[in-house]
Amino acid sequence: SGKHNDYFMELVHDIPLYLIKKRFTALIEHFEESEWAEDEYPTLLFVLADGRTENRFQEYCEKTLDATGIEALVIYTTSTKPLIDLHSESEIWTNVIEPQKLLSL
Repeated sequence: SGKHNDYFMELVHDIPLYLIKKRFTALIEHFEESEWAEDEYPTLLFVLADGRTENRFQEYCEKTLDATGIEALVIYTTSTKPLIDLHSESEIWTNVIEPQKLLSL
Protein backbone atom coordinates (compact mmCIF):
# COMPACT_ATOMS: atom_id res chain seq x y z
CA SER A 1 0.00 0.00 0.00
CA GLY A 2 1.21 3.51 -0.78
CA LYS A 3 1.46 6.45 1.55
CA HIS A 4 -1.90 8.11 2.05
CA ASN A 5 -2.65 11.56 3.41
CA ASP A 6 -5.84 11.02 5.39
CA TYR A 7 -5.63 12.17 9.00
CA PHE A 8 -7.65 12.47 12.18
CA MET A 9 -6.08 15.35 14.14
CA GLU A 10 -6.67 15.66 17.85
CA LEU A 11 -5.76 19.02 19.41
CA VAL A 12 -5.42 17.92 23.01
CA HIS A 13 -2.91 20.47 24.23
CA ASP A 14 -5.26 21.80 26.92
CA ILE A 15 -6.80 18.52 28.10
CA PRO A 16 -5.60 16.36 31.06
CA LEU A 17 -3.71 13.23 30.08
CA TYR A 18 -6.37 10.87 31.45
CA LEU A 19 -8.94 12.40 29.07
CA ILE A 20 -6.51 12.15 26.16
CA LYS A 21 -6.11 8.45 26.96
CA LYS A 22 -9.92 8.06 26.96
CA ARG A 23 -10.10 9.74 23.54
CA PHE A 24 -7.39 7.42 22.25
CA THR A 25 -9.33 4.40 23.56
CA ALA A 26 -12.43 5.65 21.70
CA LEU A 27 -10.38 5.96 18.51
CA ILE A 28 -9.02 2.40 18.98
CA GLU A 29 -12.63 1.17 19.22
CA HIS A 30 -13.53 3.17 16.11
CA PHE A 31 -10.56 1.63 14.28
CA GLU A 32 -11.61 -1.89 15.29
CA GLU A 33 -15.25 -1.35 14.29
CA SER A 34 -14.67 0.74 11.15
CA GLU A 35 -15.52 -0.14 7.59
CA TRP A 36 -12.08 1.01 6.41
CA ALA A 37 -9.58 -1.57 5.30
CA GLU A 38 -6.86 -1.73 7.97
CA ASP A 39 -4.22 -0.14 5.73
CA GLU A 40 -6.57 2.70 4.69
CA TYR A 41 -7.54 3.96 8.15
CA PRO A 42 -6.51 7.61 8.61
CA THR A 43 -3.29 8.36 10.46
CA LEU A 44 -3.96 9.69 13.97
CA LEU A 45 -2.26 12.99 14.81
CA PHE A 46 -2.12 14.18 18.43
CA VAL A 47 -0.96 17.68 19.39
CA LEU A 48 -0.04 17.63 23.08
CA ALA A 49 0.87 20.39 25.54
CA ASP A 50 4.59 19.65 25.96
CA GLY A 51 7.33 17.08 25.48
CA ARG A 52 6.74 15.42 28.85
CA THR A 53 3.04 14.85 28.15
CA GLU A 54 3.90 13.72 24.62
CA ASN A 55 6.35 11.11 25.95
CA ARG A 56 3.85 9.77 28.48
CA PHE A 57 1.15 9.58 25.81
CA GLN A 58 3.50 7.78 23.39
CA GLU A 59 4.27 5.17 26.05
CA TYR A 60 0.55 4.69 26.65
CA CYS A 61 -0.13 4.30 22.92
CA GLU A 62 2.65 1.76 22.51
CA LYS A 63 1.40 -0.32 25.46
CA THR A 64 -2.18 -0.14 24.16
CA LEU A 65 -1.18 -1.21 20.65
CA ASP A 66 0.86 -4.10 22.09
CA ALA A 67 -2.05 -5.19 24.30
CA THR A 68 -4.60 -5.07 21.46
CA GLY A 69 -2.31 -6.55 18.82
CA ILE A 70 -3.08 -3.67 16.46
CA GLU A 71 -0.25 -3.13 13.99
CA ALA A 72 -1.90 -1.23 11.14
CA LEU A 73 -2.80 1.94 13.07
CA VAL A 74 -0.34 4.80 12.53
CA ILE A 75 -0.09 7.43 15.29
CA TYR A 76 2.03 10.57 15.19
CA THR A 77 2.47 13.06 18.02
CA THR A 78 3.90 16.53 18.44
CA SER A 79 3.66 19.27 21.04
CA THR A 80 2.40 22.81 20.63
CA LYS A 81 5.80 24.57 20.54
CA PRO A 82 7.15 22.89 17.37
CA LEU A 83 3.76 23.29 15.72
CA ILE A 84 3.65 27.03 16.50
CA ASP A 85 7.27 27.47 15.37
CA LEU A 86 6.60 25.44 12.23
CA HIS A 87 8.56 26.19 9.09
CA SER A 88 7.36 24.49 5.93
CA GLU A 89 8.28 20.81 5.72
CA SER A 90 9.65 20.79 9.27
CA GLU A 91 10.14 17.42 10.89
CA ILE A 92 8.03 17.82 14.02
CA TRP A 93 6.00 14.59 14.13
CA THR A 94 6.97 11.44 16.01
CA ASN A 95 5.65 7.96 15.26
CA VAL A 96 4.79 6.32 18.60
CA ILE A 97 6.42 3.11 17.35
CA GLU A 98 9.73 4.92 16.53
CA PRO A 99 9.83 7.88 18.95
CA GLN A 100 13.52 8.61 18.35
CA LYS A 101 12.87 9.65 14.73
CA LEU A 102 11.24 12.96 13.70
CA LEU A 103 9.15 13.12 10.53
CA SER A 104 7.45 15.70 8.35
CA LEU A 105 4.01 15.05 6.87
